Amino acid sequence: IGTFEAPSLTAESLGIAVASITSSLTTSRTELTEADNSRRTVRDVRREARESADDVLLTSDWDFYDAGSVRRVVWSFDEGCSGDWVQAPKITEQAIGVAVRKKIFGEGAERMVRKFREVGPNRRFVGPKLVAKESRFVEDLSSYDAKLFHKVFCKTQIKAKHLADAFNARLAEIPFVDKNTPRVAFLECSVFVLDGVGYLVEEMLDPMQYGKWNSNNGY
Repeated sequence: IGTFEAPSLTAESLGIAVASITSSLTTSRTELTEADNSRRTVRDVRREARESADDVLLTSDWDFYDAGSVRRVVWSFDEGCSGDWVQAPKITEQAIGVAVRKKIFGEGAERMVRKFREVGPNRRFVGPKLVAKESRFVEDLSSYDAKLFHKVFCKTQIKAKHLADAFNARLAEIPFVDKNTPRVAFLECSVFVLDGVGYLVEEMLDPMQYGKWNSNNGY
């Protein structure tokens, strides 16, 4: 448990404060989850500096995987069927592989997020900007199935997309509803399996173009 220190600028006082913060951070890596009252260990990862610039080509800050080692799957939804994973092609035709940023740039209650890009010839990034999500917890890395952690999310997302499509189709049939009337849409997601690790990948949203109405961890 951390302690509050008087705001003295002496070397001794600052040393005590830093030691206390270090101890507090180490302790807080183990969290008590409300769902099952089990103690789960938060992974020790490196984080991006705020407002870090976007790269336009592959650098040493990324892990690269050539196309032959990449497996991409999506959840297949069918009314009256339980569904299953199906193989999916690469997002951008000219991609020769994918790259995952070594440091994370965001996290919520369950997931941490890295930048993710497809890589084209001459090591330049191609296609849309993407994000790769993975579990925050060490215990989830021990699963025999790299896709298991993402299964519920993908099933929910594809079901929501089908409902949204049905809603939009019905909306279009209503008189006096024009194309300026807002429609409901959900991001398409897929799972990339890279060296036995599963990443939930979806398009990166422009924070200047949308409003976020929840915090992902409580409200």
